[in-house]
Amino acid sequence: MLEAAHMIFSEDGYSIMMNGEKVELLRKEFLLLKYLYVNQGRAFSRVELLDAIWPHEHPTDRTVDDHIYRLRKKMNRFQDTIVIKTIKGLGYSLQLKEQRQEVETIPKEIEQQATELFETYYKYGQGKALRELLTNKVLGLPLNEKQEIVLLWLNSDFRTLLKRLADKGNAFVPLLLYGFVESDTEKVIKAHERILEKKLLDEKERMDVTSFSLSLWYLKLDRPKRSLQLVQQEMDHIEDIHHGFFRFST
Repeated sequence: MLEAAHMIFSEDGYSIMMNGEKVELLRKEFLLLKYLYVNQGRAFSRVELLDAIWPHEHPTDRTVDDHIYRLRKKMNRFQDTIVIKTIKGLGYSLQLKEQRQEVETIPKEIEQQATELFETYYKYGQGKALRELLTNKVLGLPLNEKQEIVLLWLNSDFRTLLKRLADKGNAFVPLLLYGFVESDTEKVIKAHERILEKKLLDEKERMDVTSFSLSLWYLKLDRPKRSLQLVQQEMDHIEDIHHGFFRFST
């Protein structure tokens, strides 16, 4: 099985996650690594990197060399996977190495239990526990698409997250993020209702949006009756105890 290296960037603290390991960087180191990673395989001159990472500043060529040196040192543990090459007569290029890995068969029971644990943490909003589970190298479980998306969310890497979802028609995550950046509560509520009306969400996403997100926005607008109505409306549809949501006691 051939796999390319996958790096997760988190602007909260300027850190990267790779192979389940976290590396903390300085701001300019982070920006430089991310620029090279996004443009992997392309060679950049020192002047091009200065213009990209240090715009409106006046550092010397030596600044780039010093940052590359520090990045190589901090990323040395991944030298079998990722390398920043010096391109003679030009500058630098980040290149990823394909690795042939043995695919280890994971017992179905263990995989199922790990998935159930993930769903339980997710249901109760246990962010710290989710991050520990998803980055645990001992378990060695491959992440599915939903789990990768959750990890990006937990790492506050919203730019990468939105890029991943751009061609998938996912309305759930952009809708939640819109609530964080829009200060007008009524606009946020209208956006939620438009998405629900167009039926762009799957069942669990719809219940999440209706029972938690939208109901909370109505509470903020001082409309508790409407909020409770939305929650009760969704709870009344639950018949399977394994659904992931719980009925209210009657």
